[in-house]
Parts: sequence; C-alpha cells; structure tokens
Amino acid sequence: QCADMDPILAAAKKRNIPVIEDAAQALGAKDKGRMAGTMGTLGCFSFFPTKNLGALGEGGLVTTKDQDLAEKVRKLRVHGAKVKYFHEMIGGNFRLHELQAAFLRVKLRHLDQALKSRRQNAARLMQELQEEWKAVFPAEKCLCEGESNAVGKKVDGTVLLPFSCQETSAEHTWNQFVIRVVGGKKRDGLRDFLSKKGIQTEIYYPKSMHEQKCLAIVPGEFPTAEKLTSEVLALPLAGNFAFSLTL
Repeated sequence: QCADMDPILAAAKKRNIPVIEDAAQALGAKDKGRMAGTMGTLGCFSFFPTKNLGALGEGGLVTTKDQDLAEKVRKLRVHGAKVKYFHEMIGGNFRLHELQAAFLRVKLRHLDQALKSRRQNAARLMQELQEEWKAVFPAEKCLCEGESNAVGKKVDGTVLLPFSCQETSAEHTWNQFVIRVVGGKKRDGLRDFLSKKGIQTEIYYPKSMHEQKCLAIVPGEFPTAEKLTSEVLALPLAGNFAFSLTL
C-alpha cells in the first residue's frame, strides 16, 4: 500500500527535494484516488515474478511526468545512448526484453481482477486470524511500531494483524500479507508448525539493513529493527486460498 504521501510531498516541495516512489510491490495501490508511482517525481515498479504483475524474469518500469528525466532514464537503460553507438553518459543494459513485454501486456488485462481477489483473500484471512488465532490489530496503524503502544503489554505469541489502508480512502494491493508474532522465538515456532501442515510462509526480511555485511560500517545499535526482523512473518494469500488456520 502507499505511504501517507501528503506530508512527504509537502516537506519535499518546501525544500525542493525530488520524491522517488519505491512502488515495486504497489502496482495498483491508491492513496486518496492517486495511483502509486504517480505522485512523486519518479515512480519505480518491479515486474519480478513474485510481484502482483510478474514477468517471466527480471523487469521493471519507471514513471515520471518530467520530460527531461524521462529522456535521461531512456538513455540510462541503453548504455547512456540516445542514438545507437553514441554514448552521452554512463549507462547500462536495462532494456525490457520484447518477450517479457508481450507477456506483461497480456497479464495487465487481468491485473484489476487479480488485485480484487487478493483483497478478498486478505479480508477473509483477517477474519479467520481473529477467530482462530485471536489475532489483534496494533493500537497504532503502523505494524512497524517496534516498542510503542502498538504492542503495549501484549504477551509473547500474540499475533498482530497488518493495518490496511483499504478501510480509509486508499486501496491496498496485498503483495504480501505480513503479521507480527510478539516474541521472536514464537514466530519461528509458528512457522515450523505451519510448515509441517504444508503451509508455506516467508520472512521479509531475515536480516535488518544494518546487519547486512555490506552495511556493517553503519555505527550504532538498532534494537527495534532487530526485534521487528525477528517477529514478522508473511502468510500465503494467492490462488484458491484453501488452508486451515486451526491451531
């Protein structure tokens, strides 16, 4: 789903800062009627096979209303050249293969229905998690509120549901359905339990950014990020969606 874009756009405009929307997982999402990837200076989308509009392999899209930026992006995608063999800047080979584009054009016709199905599945899963697992919504809308009142005094094992802006003036695409299981070891136990039932889950992501070797130079301690990393769990949402949540 989209971030709350209005304060971001207002702050950026005040300081003349371009806004780049990472809409990799949000194709079809809306904020106050505005589509993800159309509100900032640039919007970036992914067509990786796991996304809601997935290609046969790697692929992506950049959107902008700025003609100069559009021209620059077009050059960057083909080795920095506007005319073949005449390179105006350093670029790379980021062209979407024609076969990928043809495949995506066919899938695009079915995107709205696919997103509708995911929203229906998400609503059903929300209800079943509350009934079967006694799952609750965070006190605050952001699931990432690590140590705030969003968790409060919840006991270990409590399942926190993802907030959906679907209930307000926006639309969620549910590329992922991520819950929090209070107490990291409880999350791992639940994942093992579901695995034995043949239910696939995923952890996005198993390491916080500062724990990645390439960013190990970042100083400081980040206990909230580490806590969240140990508690999040993505549940399946696509397809016929017919698995039992009974514990």
